[in-house]
Amino acid sequence: MPASFPSSVKAFTTKADGPGNTILAAYVNDLQAEVAAIENCLLGNTAFSAVVGGTLTLTGALIGNDTTDSTSITTGAFQTDGGLGVAKALWVGGLANIAGAVTLQSTVTLTANPATYGVIGDGTNGLGLAATNASGQVRFYSGGTTRRLMITSDGQIVIGTMSANGAASAINMTNTSGVGTPTGGGILYVESGALRFRGSSGTITTVAVA
Repeated sequence: MPASFPSSVKAFTTKADGPGNTILAAYVNDLQAEVAAIENCLLGNTAFSAVVGGTLTLTGALIGNDTTDSTSITTGAFQTDGGLGVAKALWVGGLANIAGAVTLQSTVTLTANPATYGVIGDGTNGLGLAATNASGQVRFYSGGTTRRLMITSDGQIVIGTMSANGAASAINMTNTSGVGTPTGGGILYVESGALRFRGSSGTITTVAVA
């Protein structure tokens, strides 16, 4: 962009030696003021507001320097009363709040602490969860980084924090103790290496010894 508009635009004047020329001179002076105002806006010297009634098509990038954060659909540096169509990648640097339903047309890759775990998606076959970390494990955490459930790459299910020690498709259960009496149903658990079951009457049955 040039440093300024051509000097000929600013230098254009008329001689006010008659009624007609006086009126023309006034129009020209107004035009020069408008041109100067537009020039200042384009050069970033002054701020301006504009209302566009039709479609605004840009062949270059649209860059806004306003840092106003958004806390609703009517706040933030960029607001629209209609929908938003994005043909390519979308990067959000802060929190993303979605008030309505989310429909996945493809996959969503989740990257989070303590590792990268999965890809969710597949509108044809239902919900899929696939490991993308190096070990091929799918892990479920609670309370921060405490692992509660893990599915290994060979199909083992690990309940609790223990390591996967079994063969493919085996179920690994971490030792626990102090299991209370359930209200209805029963609890299957491992205590000191033995597989036990406690029913709603409080009876504990050892299914398999350690």
